[in-house]
Amino acid sequence: MALDSIVLVLVRWIHFAAAFTVIGAIFTSVIVLTPIMKTLQPDVRGSVTVKLLPRMIRVQIAAALVLMAAGVALAAALGGSDYRVFLNTKWGLAILTGGILTLVMFFNALLIARPTIKRLVKALSHAGEKPPSATTGPPAEVVKLQNTLNRVIPTNFLLALIILFLMGFAAHG
Repeated sequence: MALDSIVLVLVRWIHFAAAFTVIGAIFTSVIVLTPIMKTLQPDVRGSVTVKLLPRMIRVQIAAALVLMAAGVALAAALGGSDYRVFLNTKWGLAILTGGILTLVMFFNALLIARPTIKRLVKALSHAGEKPPSATTGPPAEVVKLQNTLNRVIPTNFLLALIILFLMGFAAHG
């Protein structure tokens, strides 16, 4: 096996592993964590949020960077030097569209989810000093930040499903 082939296989597996990490984090958030968080007591929910979300978003963003770098390398290697292949073939259009949606998902995480999580963690840390009463509930800022995340995370979930379809189509369509 030629060195080029070995490198291509290695880059492909790096791309797959990064994709599994990113998509796994999103799917876990939507399918597992969101329903469970709704059943937890507010103080426990706040503690879990403070400990879990910052790490999860860091891993997701780092894996997304690896995913995109490996994806660009794969597209360049498989598409050849004629970049018109990304506009003139079904394979190229699927890869290009998937890449664009991956960028949207990445910037959603980097520019919306990450700062929101940072602010939420800070607000929950301050709120932990004075627990909410049964009548007042969580502070308005916490509710607003949670609502933002409740829009961003499902949006990225939907984008991930579309990207998976596109990559499957590119590989087998």
